[in-house]
Amino acid sequence: MNKIKFILVISIILIMFISCKDILNNNDLISGKGMIVYQDLEGGFYGIISDSGKNYLPVNIKSDFPEFQKDSLRVRFEGEKCEDQFSVYMWGTLIELSEIKELELEAES
Repeated sequence: MNKIKFILVISIILIMFISCKDILNNNDLISGKGMIVYQDLEGGFYGIISDSGKNYLPVNIKSDFPEFQKDSLRVRFEGEKCEDQFSVYMWGTLIELSEIKELELEAES
């Protein structure tokens, strides 16, 4: 009976550890500063080129943040990498934005 309890406790601990993996591992969270750019490919879309030079394709900019669909707009953004989605555009890393704010030129530093 003690052996069964031990196995059960270990199993529960392992399940809890595995389910908390995403909380402990923030590799899917992306944030930074960048510029909104309009790309005239396959019907056109808005992406973000970060200050570090990476391209991000926000999957929800049209539905959740339509006011940010402005070419050359400087922004601070935060979102999560979309591992389970794909795009016909084949441009940048897909992200779902959770927050985006316009940066004023003099307030960037």
